[in-house]
Amino acid sequence: KERMNQKSFRKRYDGNREATIELDDFKCRDCGIDRETHKLKYGHDLSVFHIDGSLKNNDPSNLATLCKSCLAKRGTSLVNE
Repeated sequence: KERMNQKSFRKRYDGNREATIELDDFKCRDCGIDRETHKLKYGHDLSVFHIDGSLKNNDPSNLATLCKSCLAKRGTSLVNE
């Protein structure tokens, strides 16, 4: 499953998913929860969100790291993960 996720993430983010999480200091951009705490609390990694809503715009300036709670506050499901 993890290998499938990584392949999907590479395709979906043009390889910028992990770089985005690193640029955001491994924390949710909105609330600041860190990656490890998020994994313990929600059972999965932080999400990477397309700011403009376009899943085709994978420029790092259009990507933001968000936790499950902040993603929901923006009215977005984990589809944008």
